Amino acid sequence: MNTDFLKLIRLKVTILVGLSAFAGTCLFSPSAGKNHLYGVLAAVLLAAGCSALNQWQERQEDSLMERTKDRPLPSGRMKPEEALMFAVILLAVAFTLIIRMKNIPLLASGIAAVAVYNFLYTPMKKKTPFALMTGSVSGALPPVIGFLAAGGSPADMRIFVVAGILYIWQTPHFALLSFKYADDYAKAGFKTLTGTFGEIKTRKFINVWMSGYATSLFFAIPAGIYLHQPVYFIHAFVAAGTYILFFRFRADTDKAFMILNISIALFFMLLIADRMFSLI
Repeated sequence: MNTDFLKLIRLKVTILVGLSAFAGTCLFSPSAGKNHLYGVLAAVLLAAGCSALNQWQERQEDSLMERTKDRPLPSGRMKPEEALMFAVILLAVAFTLIIRMKNIPLLASGIAAVAVYNFLYTPMKKKTPFALMTGSVSGALPPVIGFLAAGGSPADMRIFVVAGILYIWQTPHFALLSFKYADDYAKAGFKTLTGTFGEIKTRKFINVWMSGYATSLFFAIPAGIYLHQPVYFIHAFVAAGTYILFFRFRADTDKAFMILNISIALFFMLLIADRMFSLI
């Protein structure tokens, strides 16, 4: 595949989406089935399609920022109509898979993911620095999509906890990004917490949400997400380590960002490993 298409889908983000969707399927049942595969694939294609569509929507803004000006569209390496067609194809295949599963809550989740990310969050970024809290709704849906595709109930409290943890994680994740690239975002007309409230208040905002995220991780244990006791202790260690390391390195945006990202990946890997133990 042309590397520009990989940049268009934000490969690292799409991989994390796949991991979280797979964790969602495992939360319901570790036994692989056709719908498990369809669910993960649909979530990945939705994420890739939303990303490509977002870059098409923001191609002018991306050309104004140092961080994004070398992306396929602002650099001129790809035509806008090519990117749009690629996005439409990805989303069409994703919804074809979802419709084949004949699952109304699953279809609603897929529609919500696209609607919130591309048609609420994307335009809101120029109007309010709190748009990131809207975009986080879309980002929290991949494990829900995986869970529902595997046969889970939308009323199951366990998937609410998993999605809630992912939602809370995203706010400091995006806040750290906007803090680091505040000047870049300002050039493109995007509202940021730093530009609106200043550095000190933004750091306090990030610290509060980071504390909330670390605390939310502990709720995974009493929520019954894990089946095996050894995983409880590993998870508690990850949650405590996330809190301690973040506040140890919070002044270093890059390290804080890395700690945050590693912790959520470990959370999903622990959930998957816990369910895999059931197959042994």
